[in-house]
Amino acid sequence: MNEETDLPLWRTSETWPYTDLDLTRIGRTLGRPYLSESSVDLLTDAAMAYCLTIIADRNHGEKQRQEQFSRIATLASKLAKQLRRLNAMSSQQLRMVGPDDLDLLALSADGAVDFLPSRGSNPAQARRDFVGDLYDIFAAETGEAPTRSKKGKDGREAGMKTPFERFVEASLRPINPSALQGLRRDIKTIIQARHDIA
Repeated sequence: MNEETDLPLWRTSETWPYTDLDLTRIGRTLGRPYLSESSVDLLTDAAMAYCLTIIADRNHGEKQRQEQFSRIATLASKLAKQLRRLNAMSSQQLRMVGPDDLDLLALSADGAVDFLPSRGSNPAQARRDFVGDLYDIFAAETGEAPTRSKKGKDGREAGMKTPFERFVEASLRPINPSALQGLRRDIKTIIQARHDIA
């Protein structure tokens, strides 16, 4: 908790692609005012991986993008070394950028390479992977494995959504509302696969 505001730490930090309101809505699907800090970290990592997977760069393929990030990391590291060699007077003339900034840029570029898919974009698989990540987050946050909707008397799924379905929809809506169509099928597939493993 942040001692000054008495709010969870994530409320005072960067949680892209989610806003504080998004995270509050997601927490409410679980009957809580907010998610734990570790769940927010896992959720934002999963969302970032999902977003990076579905984004198709029109100008470059995945291999070219990986090479670009690697070049950025290498150049930033080299520049940081050069800045450290400057004397204090010279380095003060570059007030806005320091070696630590460039080290951070190099680390960020290396990290971005890890998030890029090894193959081209596959939005359907990306959504299933995201739902799988959300399964793990839901189970950790609630202590219960997600379940599917109950079947009605006619053998079809009842209209009421499960807490897991509401959690997945609340997590997906802010980053890709168009991906909500057909989502129940992916939820059913992931739950069935995880229950078969257990």
